[in-house]
Amino acid sequence: MMYRLDTTGSYSSLARFCDVSPEMQDAAAITYRADRGWVNGYPDGSFRPGSYITRAKAVAVVNRTMGRTILSSNVS
Repeated sequence: MMYRLDTTGSYSSLARFCDVSPEMQDAAAITYRADRGWVNGYPDGSFRPGSYITRAKAVAVVNRTMGRTILSSNVS
C-alpha cells in the first residue's frame, strides 16, 4: 500500500535479493521497500517472498515504515 501511495510510476532499482527476479510481479515493490529500510532480507541474501511472515516481523515492518523507534525510557 505504501508503495502505491508513494510512487507515481514504475520503480526500478538493482535486484537486492537472490530470490527476487526483476520479472516477478512484486519485484519493484519489494526493492522499493528494501531501499528505504522498511523490509530486510535474510542473512543468506534471500527475501523469501513466498514464505509466511510472523506477527513480530509484521510489527517490525510497520514500525520501520512509520519511523517508530524504541525509547530507552520505555525499556525496563
